[in-house]
Amino acid sequence: LGAPLYVTDSSCVPAAVRSSIIALSPTKQVVLGGVATVSDAAAANVGCLASSVPTISGTLEVGETLTANPGVWTAGTAFSYQWFANGVAAGTGQTLTLTSAHQGKRMTVGVTGSLAGYVSLARTSAATAAVKAGPPRYPDYVTPGAFCAQAYAGWIGYTVTGVKMRCTTSATDSRLRWRAA
Repeated sequence: LGAPLYVTDSSCVPAAVRSSIIALSPTKQVVLGGVATVSDAAAANVGCLASSVPTISGTLEVGETLTANPGVWTAGTAFSYQWFANGVAAGTGQTLTLTSAHQGKRMTVGVTGSLAGYVSLARTSAATAAVKAGPPRYPDYVTPGAFCAQAYAGWIGYTVTGVKMRCTTSATDSRLRWRAA
């Protein structure tokens, strides 16, 4: 043929190209090629990352933290994360602390994997249920173990050093106290 050829797994072919190929109903391997169309990466036989759909863990409540779990990918893959609230960018990083701006919105996370010698790949999680309002926040600093009034049961408070506490009982103490949240 006199031109470079690139043979690949169909999952490494861009979605638009894959749709066009499927419309042709090929019965054999698909070969893409031509001097003007084969990139340096293709000529270097760039691989295709294996991946799974990412998931989100954590409590869907204002003040809580969500964690993106990338799933199983090709060994050595590096990840970047983009969070979305109802489809609008909401933060980056593997974790996201939910704020009042997220309340009532469904969260998703996009995970992009990259690895030298492979084509980068982006996957998006399923949407969560809507983020709920968090418990009320006590307006002053609290002291761990100190008693708290029935009116504040379930409320969140913080110590002077920023430790999150909750006014609650425990399995061994039925009295309301500020305890680690």
